[in-house]
Amino acid sequence: MSLEIGADRQIDRSRVPGELEEFTSLVRRLGYDAQRDQDHFARQMSDLRNEEASEIVAAGIALRAKVSVWGKSLTGGDPSQCAALADDNDHPYWAFIDALTVIDLLDTADELTPEAQARAHADALRIRFGDIAEKAEQLFRDRDYREYITAIEPFESLLSNAQQAKLRIARKRS
Repeated sequence: MSLEIGADRQIDRSRVPGELEEFTSLVRRLGYDAQRDQDHFARQMSDLRNEEASEIVAAGIALRAKVSVWGKSLTGGDPSQCAALADDNDHPYWAFIDALTVIDLLDTADELTPEAQARAHADALRIRFGDIAEKAEQLFRDRDYREYITAIEPFESLLSNAQQAKLRIARKRS
């Protein structure tokens, strides 16, 4: 893992609001979507480039406020509209959210125990699951089992007994 290049996440800049354009290169670098990669990058940055990590955390303050406004504009401030955003896993918004997760890890790297880091990641996963669960239920009702599996599998550890049963059914029928 290169700390210079980081995630090198591709972002469709045409879908990023102008007020966030200045953060795009930072998000490309920090936008790891896998928890293991987020942890590793934050740990390496904190250990090897502590001063730079502090600068990233400082930039994260402005970034977080702007991403919050952007998220509300994408859903019209209506939480029920999150499903539409969840339909688009390639939307740059998710890269910004992943980058904010890394910034949080950098901000608390010296403070958090591995257990606390795991809890923070679990909280982020639950939030994302909440956004996708409604979409997945509709896919199941529509009998689009392959898409249902694709949407719900990353959250298998969070599924209720009923959702686990639906996943088994979808796997059999796909």
